[in-house]
Amino acid sequence: MTTSFAPGLRPSIGLGGFAANSALDFAAAAIMPTLPSPAGTGVSAARSALEFAVAAVAPEGLGPLAPLWKLLYGFIKRRANVDITSITRKVLIAFGAAVGIRYAWGYAKPFVLEHLTSSIAIPVEHKIARGILKWLDAQGAGRANRHLKYTVSTFEWNVATQTEDFTGAKRTAMTDGVFFFEKRPLFFSFQAATTKEDKEKWVGGRPNEYGLKEQFQLSGERVTVYALDPSGSFLQRFIDHVSIEDVKETRITPVFTVAPDPNTRGLQLWKQRIKPVRPLSTIDLDTQVKADLISDLDRFLSPNRAKWYSARGIPYKRGILLQGPPGTGKSSISLALAGHIRGSLYTVAIGKVRNEGHLMELFQSAGHGSCVLLEDVDSAGIGRENVSKDSKDFPNASKNGDKTPGPAGASASPISLSGLLNAIDALADGVVLIMTTNEPENLDKALIRPGRIDKQIHVGHASRAVAENIFKRFYSTDGNDEDVLEANFRIAELAAEFAGKIPDLKFTPAEIQGFLIPLSDTPEKAIEDADRWVADLWAAKAAGKNVVGSGSDSNSDTFYYKDDDPVIAALCRMRLQLQ
Repeated sequence: MTTSFAPGLRPSIGLGGFAANSALDFAAAAIMPTLPSPAGTGVSAARSALEFAVAAVAPEGLGPLAPLWKLLYGFIKRRANVDITSITRKVLIAFGAAVGIRYAWGYAKPFVLEHLTSSIAIPVEHKIARGILKWLDAQGAGRANRHLKYTVSTFEWNVATQTEDFTGAKRTAMTDGVFFFEKRPLFFSFQAATTKEDKEKWVGGRPNEYGLKEQFQLSGERVTVYALDPSGSFLQRFIDHVSIEDVKETRITPVFTVAPDPNTRGLQLWKQRIKPVRPLSTIDLDTQVKADLISDLDRFLSPNRAKWYSARGIPYKRGILLQGPPGTGKSSISLALAGHIRGSLYTVAIGKVRNEGHLMELFQSAGHGSCVLLEDVDSAGIGRENVSKDSKDFPNASKNGDKTPGPAGASASPISLSGLLNAIDALADGVVLIMTTNEPENLDKALIRPGRIDKQIHVGHASRAVAENIFKRFYSTDGNDEDVLEANFRIAELAAEFAGKIPDLKFTPAEIQGFLIPLSDTPEKAIEDADRWVADLWAAKAAGKNVVGSGSDSNSDTFYYKDDDPVIAALCRMRLQLQ
């Protein structure tokens, strides 16, 4: 049975409706004392009261059903010797109380929602709204899942066909309801578009085969969540929870790279790849630095943050510079951050960009909640006016900036510093820009000034603490069984021993992982071979060689490792510790 109610309207039940006066008459008839009948019998009196109640409650046109109720009453009285008058009275009192409460709530609701709650309204196409709907499907089983509907409102990228499919999602057909999170109530309400602006709202999609953005229309429907918490902290915890659960379910990060398209005469467009979400626990970064970075991004993308930026006249963008030597994990950090914020990662290599217009188009493809990664920006050779270091590199260059490499094959990016800055400034609101560089001092100050780069993070060589964490990550197992806990305790001891063999801040995390991967099933063997590997790698580094081990230059005056010579290994480690 479905009951609908709104202030000023008649409630409806069953096959028809009844006015408020009829409901009051019905309640009065149900609870009034039994009237004596002329015949003076109790049964007749009870039947008279029942007839009165049935006549009051019956919707118009159902009066002939009153005798049926009389027969039912008599049957129960004869068979079970039970007088249902008192039971009916209690049921009707409870029903009347429920109707009264709903009626009172209709008047109190605007005041309560305005002054005693915090709320967030999200278009149903937004990924946070999708997370809320998934949570409703899981937590509201029974009530929310009894009535469902499918919406067709958005484009989704079809990896198999490499095209956009116009599709939608399944959600509850309930218009509102109360659910509980952390044992506290949350009120949900779905609203359709009411204004012409909402009904005709279009947003841009990904570039099509001609490099132009396609458009699709939003449904205009939105979900609003209210929490009895004026501070908004409880509501924020709920949003964080459904977002984390959404990431756990999808566990993928769309990664876009620039790739040539034969259908566009050489114009390079975005090519999508799907990668598993990179857990932040696998990022080898100082614990406090990592925590500060995550907190910064969470605050930047929190609800109502865009309004905060707008009120203060600040562009709603965030720039991060990851600087450090190669192999320290800068690209991995970028992938993990994109996964953490549940966004896509757009990777731009300046060398693959044709011109400044192409760069602008690529940058404008990223939307709110996405990351744009500009890799190795120091190696792009971008100068203040243009990238050319010598005019002989572009003997055929014209005044309009169209540069063509000369016959000698000299090549450079046709992107000027001003063109790159314009593209960065044109990024959409809510986009996180990540730049990586091996040589931060080679960057122009205009590129990394506050407003474009808001946070600089040094990603350096691995400390002993990082080496210990890498070892634990490789060999520890999940579980709470006694055997698992005992094994992990042993791994922790071996990790500390392994870290003691690794020179502090001399090797990159990638080098340490490269050593451990072939030994991923034998932690004791990794401990046994660590000294030998350290000596080999340091000898190659000191000699400036790429070959590690017995293939390195034996005539070098640096420490040359000889097979099965633990003394040399110990000397190498001692030298590193003294430096």
